[in-house]
Amino acid sequence: MNETSPLLRFAAISDLHLTDLASASTFRKALLWYRDQRVDAVLIAGDLTDHGLLPQLENAAATWRDVFPGDRAPDGRHVEKLFIYGNHDYDGLDYRDKWMDAAFDFHGVSREEAEPLRIRNVGFDKAWERCFGEPFAPIWRKRVKGFDFIGGHSAWRSPDGLEAWFAENAATLPSDRPFFYVQHPHPRDTVYGPGAPGCDDGTSTRILSRFPNAVAFSGHSHIPITGADAVWRGAFTSIATASLSYGFWPGEPEKTAASRAAVLGWEGGVPFAQGLLVDVFPGRIEILRRDFVNDAQIGDPWILRPDH
Repeated sequence: MNETSPLLRFAAISDLHLTDLASASTFRKALLWYRDQRVDAVLIAGDLTDHGLLPQLENAAATWRDVFPGDRAPDGRHVEKLFIYGNHDYDGLDYRDKWMDAAFDFHGVSREEAEPLRIRNVGFDKAWERCFGEPFAPIWRKRVKGFDFIGGHSAWRSPDGLEAWFAENAATLPSDRPFFYVQHPHPRDTVYGPGAPGCDDGTSTRILSRFPNAVAFSGHSHIPITGADAVWRGAFTSIATASLSYGFWPGEPEKTAASRAAVLGWEGGVPFAQGLLVDVFPGRIEILRRDFVNDAQIGDPWILRPDH
């Protein structure tokens, strides 16, 4: 490897909020761009679906297979799936807000008709294995080009069993290079500051604080990654992944509404889709921020070093 060739390159995105009938064009567009960047893996920090329905999860899986058939790039390289469930995948059908009702009206189905299609009714493990062709584990560990990734499925809190998992596996985690962790909500009191929306119960922050080489990725808040507060360097590193579906601007709810409308294709909606391209070099991590609506880079790359 030389100075311009990363040891590892992966995508980090979140919050697809796919429906069964609406287009997955933004997700496909992002995957195609990452494919062209020759990523080794794609990390998705939860909320694959909008209403937690099996057809929506199948839509996510079909889009993935369309771009990476057999989990492979066009040149035959394996591209690893690093996906987790988020709160919408668990209980999205329970959110009786105006957006859900409007979405079902738009698609011509009722909430009651959608009930049997819940992922939770099908079974989270069966739905996962059916769609993605791999065993389901509440907390999984995968290795990509010598780097460890740990993912925990969760809704609003830290993943169940996280403390026990790290107690059992801590001795096997590397100390000479970073390892990567993904969950849906942000680790509490890290990105976007104390009291930020979209945070967990604090369990992950307490656990990961024992590992200065841990790099955590999370979504859920839909807050843009345009500011420096989307990265937190403390006892470990925490990084927000924004959203591929709609954005949330704190203190400006009208923009949230306009962005959410864009997901449904409504006139006046403000499109929003952001993600990360992560390069791991010896001694540093470089992160490029991507705006998939305008096909543009967001600001300068973040450069993270062990000494901050």
